[in-house]
Amino acid sequence: MASRLRKQIVIGFIYIFGFLFISALIWRIFIFSPPPKIVCGDGICSEPRESFATCPQDCPAAIVFQELSVLETRAIQIGEDEEFLYDLSGKISNPNAQGGLARFQYRFIVKDEKGAEIFSKEGSSFIMPGEQKYILIFDQKSPRKIHTVELKILEADSWLTLKKYFEVPLSVRNLSYELSSDKKEIKVTGLVMNGSDFDFREVDVNIIAIDTQNRVVGISHTFAGALLSQEKREFILPNIPLSLDFSGEIQRVIAHPEVNYLSMENYLKKNLEEERALR
Repeated sequence: MASRLRKQIVIGFIYIFGFLFISALIWRIFIFSPPPKIVCGDGICSEPRESFATCPQDCPAAIVFQELSVLETRAIQIGEDEEFLYDLSGKISNPNAQGGLARFQYRFIVKDEKGAEIFSKEGSSFIMPGEQKYILIFDQKSPRKIHTVELKILEADSWLTLKKYFEVPLSVRNLSYELSSDKKEIKVTGLVMNGSDFDFREVDVNIIAIDTQNRVVGISHTFAGALLSQEKREFILPNIPLSLDFSGEIQRVIAHPEVNYLSMENYLKKNLEEERALR
């Protein structure tokens, strides 16, 4: 009797062990997903689960980029006939000192005094590491008076880092402005200079006029075209319309030269190899 009981116990243990073994095998093959192998060939630990504890010492953790922030927006009314005419401006900031965006999408949303959307306007731009810049939209007609304007960043996830960060020495010199006698327009002149060793295909200059209340009251834009290394080019913007509610004085005029040096398409051919070496 005792011998028979021992036999049944042994067989029971065998069945239990077999069941557990088969269950573990199924879990291992079909359910369990092992962590990815750490690959550090590019010098960056790119998996979120990676850390200094799991990466080799010469493989720093991946950079976590912060989102772009919107600092201010403004709807500048420059006309009023059958419809209201506006320019739109928004100032944004890139808090990332090591990353920039060669392209991102944005949307202006304008609303009336009741908070109802009147219209929206989408576009694309770029931003350099650590940069603050203005996004400008011109000559927007509105059936109703604009009360508020919002700026939303839509697609900004294709961050680019540089092996060697440099600030392109584009500058504006001899900047001057002249306010018209009726204070409806402003004339701006200056000289844009490419102080870098690179030849660029497209260089723009954005103009922002700010009054003594620190409001943007006039904006404009000029396309300087291709600008070679150490080249200077004069620009004249004779009739920049000012906001209808402007009646004071201009505190300052900002002339901001822009070049998208994160895009290889913006380098003239002889600079392409130099630009690739920075990535």
